[in-house]
Amino acid sequence: MVNQLLDRQDVDPDKPDNEGNTPISWAATEGHELVVKQLLDRQDVDPDKPDNEGNTPLSWAAINGHESVVKRLLDRQDIDPARPYKRAKIPFSLPAANGNQEIVNPLSRR
Repeated sequence: MVNQLLDRQDVDPDKPDNEGNTPISWAATEGHELVVKQLLDRQDVDPDKPDNEGNTPLSWAAINGHESVVKRLLDRQDIDPARPYKRAKIPFSLPAANGNQEIVNPLSRR
């Protein structure tokens, strides 16, 4: 289904909603690793685009404990893991405070 949408010329895979959330933000938030991968494979998607509150796909994946999505996003050089966002100083500070070592480890190794 995602491939069918991405193949359409009239679909913008980086278009934000009213809150500034892009399709990759939503996929990262919900932990849909395959969709994140499909969007990362595109040149017309900004994987580090913040929403209206400054939250990025990486921060949403980290907050929600989606380790595989965090790792996939960190494989990209165009994602800043230290970018501050609204809920915490850096994306892994909230998971660290909650004791989520699986998320903190890949973030701190970068």
